[in-house]
Amino acid sequence: MKVFISSVQKEFAAEREALFQYFIADPLLSAFFEPVLFEKLPAASQAPDKVYIDEVGQSQIYLGLLGCEYGYQDPAGVSPTEHEYDHATTMHLDRLVFIKGDSTISRHPKEEAFIQKVGGNLSRKRFETLDELKHEVSKSLFALLQQKGFISHTSF
Repeated sequence: MKVFISSVQKEFAAEREALFQYFIADPLLSAFFEPVLFEKLPAASQAPDKVYIDEVGQSQIYLGLLGCEYGYQDPAGVSPTEHEYDHATTMHLDRLVFIKGDSTISRHPKEEAFIQKVGGNLSRKRFETLDELKHEVSKSLFALLQQKGFISHTSF
């Protein structure tokens, strides 16, 4: 299953690369999931917004990382991350969202509104460190594999 990793690229550069490598190196994750990062896609003769929306549509899972920054805004005032989330929602993809930091940190007002929007639609997890993020991603994907019947846990 393709997992589209969505976030403000600059704010989450280290986390994005670490998750990509984690997916590739982990035996369980690599057996079931293919990570997709916009910055690892080849050059294309299409506008970036078309490329990332197409990639979301070709994925089965949206994995969002939300933090302090809202990121670039198009003429309508919407960030690519929010467009990706909205498209994943429209496509009925499984959506997993991880929020960096607790509720006391200062965030861009639009990022705060985006976090509230996501919270109204699905359960999300918070993290502080890269290790916590990897642990929460792994737990969430393992649970998803169980829900979909790809793996099961039974007594010997």
